[in-house]
Amino acid sequence: MVLRPPVEPMLAQAAESLPGPAVLRSGVAAEQEFDGHRALHTCVLDPNTSATNLAILDSLGADLDMVWERDAGGGYLETRLARVRELVARDPAVVWVNQYANDLCWQAHYEQTAAEILTQVPHGLDVLVAAVSTTATLQGIARRLRGRWPALRVVAVDAFGSVIFGGPSAPRRLPGHGSSRVPELAATLEHDDVVHVRDEEAVAGCHALLRSEGILAGASSGAVVSALRSVAPSLPAGARVLTLFADRGERYMDLVYAGTADARPADLREPVDIR
Repeated sequence: MVLRPPVEPMLAQAAESLPGPAVLRSGVAAEQEFDGHRALHTCVLDPNTSATNLAILDSLGADLDMVWERDAGGGYLETRLARVRELVARDPAVVWVNQYANDLCWQAHYEQTAAEILTQVPHGLDVLVAAVSTTATLQGIARRLRGRWPALRVVAVDAFGSVIFGGPSAPRRLPGHGSSRVPELAATLEHDDVVHVRDEEAVAGCHALLRSEGILAGASSGAVVSALRSVAPSLPAGARVLTLFADRGERYMDLVYAGTADARPADLREPVDIR
């Protein structure tokens, strides 16, 4: 998600809380220029951020702000958000992108991602299956596609242990989908079903996708593959299903691809709450 220019004539800095290997999925570049004004982005991170992502963000010129204290739930999300609020309160030039509540996030998918889908799939769809975290991707796409096909069935793929849809919180190791807080954007999410996927199922989905299609995808994409397996038996013959593989696998090598295709990576056998 990129800030819509002009934001502020003297914009100096944009801040966002970004978890683990998902740090680059927010779409926030390290630096952006708006009407000739340079904007530096501060990425508030936690110890679960991989060395690869730290190096990439540093190379892009981002300001990296690491939090170390766990929040009341045992994770880092609320600590990261508190740090972002602190940065905003301290400096009036800082803007919080806020991917959890910013309507521009789902609108970007409504205007761009869904428009591309309508161009490439003009003859109709029956089912949309996509992973959720902030819920912006699924919300933007579902809204526009249902404008064309009102009967479209929308399936949200969430992580086991995520609280987005009211379930109990539980330890999770894989970032990229799920959340330990209910995003404000979720209040207007249009969906019919939810499939919860465990970490090991997402890993298995990633390996299956790599074996069958040669696609090296990230954790949320593996979760979608796993969810499709559970959704498929309920679909009528000939159903047209659309899904998205929203993350690439290179930044998940240590979490998803460290083990063999038939075994979970060692660090997934002892889940760590990434919240």
